Amino acid sequence: MAKQAFLDFCNKIAEDDDLGKKVQAAQSPSEIVALGAQYGYVFSENDAQQSSRELAEESECELSEHELSMVSGGRDPRGIGVIRAGLLIYKLGRKLRWW
Repeated sequence: MAKQAFLDFCNKIAEDDDLGKKVQAAQSPSEIVALGAQYGYVFSENDAQQSSRELAEESECELSEHELSMVSGGRDPRGIGVIRAGLLIYKLGRKLRWW
């Protein structure tokens, strides 16, 4: 449930530029968790770390021809925005040595 809340939060980040800026300005994992809570997404620092790492790993995968055609056609089957938001949090965490 908490993992899904984090993924839903990443989806919100992908849709909301202001929230994306707030996430980028975060100085600690607890700020990410607090931002999530402000928007109604409840997850722990550990959930954010694990899920963002999984999304970062997924971002390294290549899309199949079918997935590419769906994305180019306006449909986003794997939640590319979600993956990018998770990757943002993962890279921010590594840069600031949160994990």
